[in-house]
Amino acid sequence: MKLKTIAILLTTVLMQSCATTNTTTFENKTILVGGYKTECETGRDKRECLMVSYETDLAEAKWEYFHGTFENFAFEPGILQKIKVKTPIIPRGTPVEERFSPTYTVVKVLKRSKDVRWNLQGDWTLTSISDVDVEQNKETPRISFDLTKNRVSGNNGCNNFGGIIHDVASSTIKLERTLGTLRACIDMPLADQFDVAFDKIRSYKIADNQLQFFDARGNMVFTFSKTLLSTADTRIHDIWVAIKINGKEVPKREEMPRMELNLNTMQLFGNNGCNEYAGKITLATEKKITFGPVATTRKMCRDMELPAKFDKALQQAASYKYEKLHLKIYDEKGKELITLLKVD
Repeated sequence: MKLKTIAILLTTVLMQSCATTNTTTFENKTILVGGYKTECETGRDKRECLMVSYETDLAEAKWEYFHGTFENFAFEPGILQKIKVKTPIIPRGTPVEERFSPTYTVVKVLKRSKDVRWNLQGDWTLTSISDVDVEQNKETPRISFDLTKNRVSGNNGCNNFGGIIHDVASSTIKLERTLGTLRACIDMPLADQFDVAFDKIRSYKIADNQLQFFDARGNMVFTFSKTLLSTADTRIHDIWVAIKINGKEVPKREEMPRMELNLNTMQLFGNNGCNEYAGKITLATEKKITFGPVATTRKMCRDMELPAKFDKALQQAASYKYEKLHLKIYDEKGKELITLLKVD
């Protein structure tokens, strides 16, 4: 009888022990959820992750990818949310997959406000360096932020560059350039000045479509203005074939020079009569249009003279006129460079 009683007691203790082991305990935390999602790696693939901070003061926030899931939560683009969540206390020995992707249950949304960091998103044109105004033309330095990929890109007035956004808070930012082209330009002093100033960036401020960067001592480094959406005639948003270059008719050939203008992305694509090309529309208003440096393939064709004239005309573009399915592009002095016919 005693042995039977002991066996029952041992069984009871073991069952209670197993029940305790399998019972998940929780704790409450207050966290910040950012107003945009960012590309992240899960170990197996890439996807978009929410950004969270366990430091709830935005100025001191330390942002990190959240690979788990939220229950009872609605993400809102551009909106920063301070929330109270119930989180599982993960015991030692828990499989990596469970630790890596926990499930948080939202208890309460404590505060909703605009995520000021999202104001960085988009394209900006330089207006001054250290309070000295910069001339506005098609070679004016520019910068572009893609927070969804943690990437920064732009042009220093000569060369294109790309880089990484390592960290961005409500006023501080850490940027690193990781690549760039190596063109030699006429106005290299401006490009060199831009490069030196860029490496000093430590904080920022945005107001009235103006983006200002400051160094570690709080001295102003740059001022940029928001690059507005195109105000060009929407009829030029199309595919075109060149029928005249520098006033001379383009002879019929197997590969006619063509151009596709996309005012939504401010990009152009096409073929110069030999090689494929792609680049940016740096300015597009009711009358003016300019193009940035274009990247081209390097195929050699029997006739390279026509492609060279087409490429040169693109770089000289300053204004345009749309008339009866024809698009005419002119240089700064009003000389006709290219006449194109709408084909789509």
